[in-house]
Parts: sequence; structure tokens; C-alpha cells
Amino acid sequence: RRSSDLQPLLQGGPGRPIRVLHASFGDFLCDPKRCEDPKWHIITPNHHLELASYCLRVMEEGLKFNICGIETSYCGNTEIEGIRERVDEAITPVVMYACQYWADHLESASELKRDSRLVDTVKNFITRQLLYWIEVFSLRNQMSAIPVILKKATDWSKVRILLTAESDD
Repeated sequence: RRSSDLQPLLQGGPGRPIRVLHASFGDFLCDPKRCEDPKWHIITPNHHLELASYCLRVMEEGLKFNICGIETSYCGNTEIEGIRERVDEAITPVVMYACQYWADHLESASELKRDSRLVDTVKNFITRQLLYWIEVFSLRNQMSAIPVILKKATDWSKVRILLTAESDD
């Protein structure tokens, strides 16, 4: 299909996310009884699992020690000249989305059976990049988001343990 054929249903463009203009279209795509064509049908938990994987990959590639190259840790972020520009340059919208929503996508995919690669990826993130991730929220002055996100990730890991135990029986 040409993209112009979908303009009444979708909105977006180069560098902008695609948005569904009518909720009923999204509902249609996610309902296997209504959308029977497999190339259009969206299996929601699988979709979220893929998005969680992509978010973790973006963070693995985008997060690093001292992401903004701050010369000293002896002053607060607001005391650093040009910090907003540094933050905007170092923490792209894609990296920020990944930091904010990786656990939401895990949570939305929690009904799926254990994916050992994803479990390993989450463990790797927690052991190797958690402090870099926290720094992003500090630099964006959004520290209050951290407990909520970590709670979702913790709940997801508990569901993983339960699903694994059930499949072993």
C-alpha cells in the first residue's frame, strides 16, 4: 500500500513517530478475530517483547559512564554551565524513550513464556548499566521515575520465575 492510502488512519512522517488517529483501527489490528491477515495482525505481547528488546539494545549502545562528559562530580547538575545543551545532545529522544519505557514493555509482555535471552539481557543491564541509567534520570531531573520503573521490572522478573516453574512441572 502507498502511505497516502493510510493517511486517514495514521499520522507521522520522517523523524516523527507514527500515530494511530482512530483507536478503533488499533483495536482492529490487535484483534485476531477481526484482523485475520497475519501480515497486519499485531500480537500485542509479542510486540511488547520486541520493543523491550529494542529498548535494552538502545540502552546498551547509548548509555555510558559520564554520558555528558561532566568534569567534576563535586557540584550539582544545575551548577554546570551549559548542562541543558549537553544533556540534550548526549541523551537523544530515542535513548530517553528506551530508559523510560523498557520495563513497561516487559510488563506488557509478561504473559509470554520465558525468553532466556531477554532474561540474560535484563540481568546484563542491571549488573553493567544500571548506574548509567540512573545518571540519565538525574540529568533529566526525573529521579522520581526510577522506583516505578524498577518495580515494573521486579514484577516482570517474578512473573518470569512463576512461568518457568509452571513450565517445569
